[in-house]
Amino acid sequence: MRAAFGSLLLVLALAPQERATAESAHFNYILHCQGCHLVDGRETAGKIPALIRAGRFLSVEGGRAFLVQVPGVALSIIDDNELADLVNWLLSEFSAEDLPSDSEPY
Repeated sequence: MRAAFGSLLLVLALAPQERATAESAHFNYILHCQGCHLVDGRETAGKIPALIRAGRFLSVEGGRAFLVQVPGVALSIIDDNELADLVNWLLSEFSAEDLPSDSEPY
């Protein structure tokens, strides 16, 4: 009983932190990406490519490296951990069905 209670406390302690990470990634998307990529990751016709289907890049050689070299990512002002969370959120939010089964988070 005591071990189960301890496990429950651990889960509860970690849950808000995981939620905060997702919320922070979403917030960073709103702040740093949404102005061009819109609220739902669509393209800005003729100017900005869509983020929908970005997971396909992870299926081709060099695609993973390419995603972190696009200007909005490479020149980002947020730190590497926040940026990794943002890219992971973006891929799962807009392109989950295109992610290869063996893809690893950034």
